[in-house]
Amino acid sequence: MEHPQPSRLVCPTRRYNFFNTVYTTSNRESFRKIDKSYSYDDHRLDDHRLDPLYWCNNKKSRGEPSWCSACQCKESSTTYYYCNRCKVSYHKECVESPPLIKSSHHAKHHLQLIMMRTYNLNGTILSCSYCGSSYGDNCLLYYCFICEFGLDPVCATRPSFLNYQKRHEHTLNHFPRKTDLICDVCGLVDSKSLIYVCLECGFVVHTKCIHLPFVIRISRHDHRLSFTYSPPLRVLVSCGVCHQKVDDNYGKYSCTEDCTYVVHSKCATRRDVWDGKELEQEPDEEYENLNSFEVIGDEIIQHFSHSHHMKFEKKTTAILYDENKRCQACVLPFYGGDIYICTDSKCDFVLHEACANLPRTKQHMTQPYPFILQVSDTNCFFCEYCYRFSFGFRYLCSKDGHDSISLDVRCAAISEPFDHQSHPHP
Repeated sequence: MEHPQPSRLVCPTRRYNFFNTVYTTSNRESFRKIDKSYSYDDHRLDDHRLDPLYWCNNKKSRGEPSWCSACQCKESSTTYYYCNRCKVSYHKECVESPPLIKSSHHAKHHLQLIMMRTYNLNGTILSCSYCGSSYGDNCLLYYCFICEFGLDPVCATRPSFLNYQKRHEHTLNHFPRKTDLICDVCGLVDSKSLIYVCLECGFVVHTKCIHLPFVIRISRHDHRLSFTYSPPLRVLVSCGVCHQKVDDNYGKYSCTEDCTYVVHSKCATRRDVWDGKELEQEPDEEYENLNSFEVIGDEIIQHFSHSHHMKFEKKTTAILYDENKRCQACVLPFYGGDIYICTDSKCDFVLHEACANLPRTKQHMTQPYPFILQVSDTNCFFCEYCYRFSFGFRYLCSKDGHDSISLDVRCAAISEPFDHQSHPHP
């Protein structure tokens, strides 16, 4: 007896474009309600065959997780599928998503699988109630229209209990109701967020705070920061990003070096502050150990920007009124301060002492990525901060795709809070 071939998996893109109907709300917002199964026997879909990505189908996969074109998230999953026709990858959970589910994270009602065609529904910006990720156009999600509650397919399968020793030593249990309990990780109340609680000690954590990173770099500080719950602070400090008081009873990020810099958990992980990289157990990047100069001898240095040795001069006098001599880094004249001059008498390369000591790498509030000090390889460059052309040194963004972002050394030196003589407050 011949047995029928097993059903095959449908590419999510074809699934919600091929089988389903577009619905439109009174606000002219549209979505597709997905009623069909994730497997098929229709040969018209053969060209959208799904293959498992074996190279990342393990819990210890190397590198960053793939971008899922269905839920538009990079959340880790043990399995991905790849569509040879669409040339995109999908989470296993997004491929094998039933049209209707009952989730432990929303026990009141069933959740309907839909594909959003607008960024909001009923005037509300949609985001996953578990991880907090915002939904974009053509995004796959489970949604309760009664409660306006949404989960992406990966988060919809999360268990009702969690063992994550790095975050908390006891088992965490999902709390099924909305509550105003304070999260021990971020120190905030968010009644819209799902939470896990510890029944043994009362520890509370938002689901979107569970996997916050443990070691990071941010745009407001030049050292790495590590997550900690309640270190004994030597002095009362304010958050380095929002400048509000930091409560020592809840989680925060503090400097790994010998300084008192502290940041709220939520402030430190903002998209405009943090580059999204977890640095725990990661060695220093090559740029983190760059030095501006090497000490050659007594008051003699070899600066990275110049081929000759440079000599320290105390209180400039000889070039004080020479308009043709300016600092090669900041392009400002000399007004009696300490300088470094080239040891070659025929070379007029000069630097302010402060400019010679400029760090090779710099974090700046304009970008969550580090900047690297460079000698401009052109006659001039455009500073993205003050919108002026400069002829001196520049800090160039080290992030791929952002390498056109330059700051002159004066703008790069501006930090928050910023004091100025024209205003009494920071």
